[in-house]
Amino acid sequence: MSRSRSTSRFIRTICATTVLSITYTFAVSSVDAQATVTLTQSGGSFGSPTAADYVATAQSATTPMSFQIVTDSEATGAHSTTLVIRSSSSTLGSGKPIGDLEWRRGDLSDWHPVTTVDAEVEEWADAYSPTGHTYSNTIYFRIRLDWATTHPATYSAPVVLTVTYSKL
Repeated sequence: MSRSRSTSRFIRTICATTVLSITYTFAVSSVDAQATVTLTQSGGSFGSPTAADYVATAQSATTPMSFQIVTDSEATGAHSTTLVIRSSSSTLGSGKPIGDLEWRRGDLSDWHPVTTVDAEVEEWADAYSPTGHTYSNTIYFRIRLDWATTHPATYSAPVVLTVTYSKL
């Protein structure tokens, strides 16, 4: 019984001192168009993980990141607009790999690890429109938790989202 109390105290200690924050950066690459990108926030955070989060092996960010991409001044003909995601860091700090941070689109259920290489979030292919196009979605984040590797620490991750517009 005293062992159970000791473990319970240890869990509370980990939960109270593990923090993760995400900083979002946007880049726009454009050919023959202008794009405006709107984010609902400039960063994300995770509350202190609970014992239940460790048992579930993951904790979700407190709020998802919604985005809207608006193109205008489009070139005539077909084009594609692509959103990719990556991190500019290979770790979250304290030895935790960036791949322990995962993302998914709001309209899909599959989780993907964040890496240092561009990964496509979504691509839209359209014909020319004199008024442009509007694309939007939501990105959810979660962090994988493990009793052995998620040590009490403050973790952070720079996440880079890049929008590319190109003629087809």
